[in-house]
Amino acid sequence: MIIQKQVIKEYLFPLIFSIIVLTFIMLMDRMFILADLLIKKGVKIRIVFEIALYSLPYVLSYILPIATLIAGISSFGRFSQDNEIIALKMSGINIIKIIKIPIIFIIFLSLFMFFFNNFFWPESEFRIRNLLLDLARKKPQIKIREGIFFEDFAPYVIYIGYLEEKSGKMRDILIFKKEGEIKPIFIFAKEGILKEQEKENYFTFILKKGELHQLEDSKYRQIIFEETTINFPYEEELVRRERTYRPIREMNIFQLFKNIKEIDSEIRSLRKKIKDLKQEKIVEEIKMGRIKEEEIKLKYKIREKERFLLEFHKKTTLAFANIFFLIFGIALGLIIKKGSIGISFIFGLIYFAFYYVLLLLFEEMVLRGKLLAFFGMWLPTVINFPFALYFLYKKIKE
Repeated sequence: MIIQKQVIKEYLFPLIFSIIVLTFIMLMDRMFILADLLIKKGVKIRIVFEIALYSLPYVLSYILPIATLIAGISSFGRFSQDNEIIALKMSGINIIKIIKIPIIFIIFLSLFMFFFNNFFWPESEFRIRNLLLDLARKKPQIKIREGIFFEDFAPYVIYIGYLEEKSGKMRDILIFKKEGEIKPIFIFAKEGILKEQEKENYFTFILKKGELHQLEDSKYRQIIFEETTINFPYEEELVRRERTYRPIREMNIFQLFKNIKEIDSEIRSLRKKIKDLKQEKIVEEIKMGRIKEEEIKLKYKIREKERFLLEFHKKTTLAFANIFFLIFGIALGLIIKKGSIGISFIFGLIYFAFYYVLLLLFEEMVLRGKLLAFFGMWLPTVINFPFALYFLYKKIKE
């Protein structure tokens, strides 16, 4: 019992430490966006914190497997480095009894992550997207970017060549407005500034040194101005809107399989139609043309089904990857005989980089219809599992 407590203690510390460090690293890219919202865009800190909180499930799902790998390398590397494994063997304690403690713990953790990845993760993605959409309606300047055309200030289409976000100063501004089928307006200004009129609930574009071009009743007119203004209304308070549409990545397991069931029904219908067409006694060219058309529909329906299966298998394999990664980490720790957390991080990050590249590569192959979703998502996880079992078996039998 004392040995079991020591093993779990030795494993939990590097696991928790790895989760904290890797979460911070993974959130770094979003930290810059959140800082931009807080400092430059004036979004309330409560909303920024909410966005950060909704980002955590995605991050945890990806970093937990690598954290289990690092913890496995670190804890069992230290056991091996300090000759504790040899001492346990000489005391008549089977190494399997030591190994099974963290494995049982990770099995339960993986079952929890299966539920977490298939419910909490998609729900958080759904909520963060809705929050950002609502935020953009309240503060349209959040979406303003230089060098692109954006249509968030309908009915205007706006292009800004240069934007100084802190002061709101702009250069090389193009604005196009179309009211129905007549009176199109095109405005060019060398300089401008965006100001928020909080009491009146609108933004003001102050444009300087520009030209206005307008076509009205087949007549063209040009106005050169030193300064002019355009007002854009916005919502004073952040209004949370209820939305029902969910992209695939925002669907939980029940919603995914509901869609898969509907697609399966369509696939069966298409296959029956193709079979009936082959038996029809009509002109051969017409028959072949219709069959080809239905086969194309069938092909795209099968690919659509694989996209839903891809999302399910991706979330599921990330949950159970913890088990495979732990076993690989234990085997690696016993081989290298180094318990340093720094060395464990290096080995762990190298392996995870390899794993992540494989995951992206196989995912792209599934989306292109070159590989089934099941194989595409599970192969990167289990590809090294036989080698891990082999080396682990050798260490147990030493």
